[in-house]
Amino acid sequence: MPKMISNALKFIYLAACVVFVVWGLQEFLKSGSIYSLFGWCYLMLGTVSPAVVLLGNNRRRKEEKYLSPRSRLLVEGAVLIGIVLFIIGFSAPMGFIPQLIVSLLGFGMAVPSSFVYLYQSSPKPSPVDKEKS
Repeated sequence: MPKMISNALKFIYLAACVVFVVWGLQEFLKSGSIYSLFGWCYLMLGTVSPAVVLLGNNRRRKEEKYLSPRSRLLVEGAVLIGIVLFIIGFSAPMGFIPQLIVSLLGFGMAVPSSFVYLYQSSPKPSPVDKEKS
């Protein structure tokens, strides 16, 4: 496929993902609560899908250039901080806007970072592979 068409398709795909994120935010604002199932579903479609597609076709993974131990530690920290912020946003007795901001910040840190960790970490041998060697 020509490079120009490939880049145009990536742009269209990412634009569609941004639309899902905007729909998720609109759903939260319309319902006035962060406990909107449709809002979280739209956000998942808008963030998980590009992470899987773009990281799954990553050149670094194909060239077997994985995360260094220091980078892995930083990504793990980002995932943990994101999870903590997400839980605080859901459970802390704050107003709607602070709850939404904190939970979205946590979601935005945890989800993409977890996919970076998943796709960029070196593969670990399975117990079956260990027994064969």
